[in-house]
Amino acid sequence: MWKALNSNFAIFALGFVFVTIFGTWLTDRFQSKSWEYQIKAEADRRAYEWEREKTFQLLQHRLTEGVASLERISEAMNSRLFRAQQVFYDLQSNQKRNKQFQAEYRESVDLWNTRLNFFETELTRLIGDQYARELNAYETDVYAQSSCPANPPSIHAKFWCIHSALNRLLDCGECDQKSAIVNQLASYLRAVDYQIDNFVVAAGNDFLRQTAALDEFTIDVDR
Repeated sequence: MWKALNSNFAIFALGFVFVTIFGTWLTDRFQSKSWEYQIKAEADRRAYEWEREKTFQLLQHRLTEGVASLERISEAMNSRLFRAQQVFYDLQSNQKRNKQFQAEYRESVDLWNTRLNFFETELTRLIGDQYARELNAYETDVYAQSSCPANPPSIHAKFWCIHSALNRLLDCGECDQKSAIVNQLASYLRAVDYQIDNFVVAAGNDFLRQTAALDEFTIDVDR
């Protein structure tokens, strides 16, 4: 029997059986690893797509929310400017003084004052505190104890000086200082009109640059 087992044929037969068994095991192991890899790759792909979609939605929400906030700020600035201009032109041309214009102006002032802190917070969050400071640098804390300068730096300071000058014009009637007050008001109104236009354009451009990822949307995810 040992002689038969040690024969060339027996060795060949045993080798064939071993190779067949090992080959089958190797094939099964390869297929199992390949299947595991495919499952992992599919899971990674789904996780990547979920993360990408989630990030895209967050960016899109930020864009929509930011545009709406900037529009509210722009609307409030332009509303207060327009109402101030109405009162200013009315006081120059109408001795009866349109009470509706004055009421609408006071309403725009109240709305602006109640939302000013919120506007500053929104600007800081969306595009940076430099825009919040341009909106309001708290110079009026000083102006309340002295006269307004020729060109107040922030938009709110210009509004404050316009409001102060309008009150003086209302009280003045046909006083000797009327011409000087009118000229000062006209200068303030032109300055704030120009500053608002530049502010809205610059703030909008900076915000859109910060959300440009929506145009070239890429996200780094380990896959």
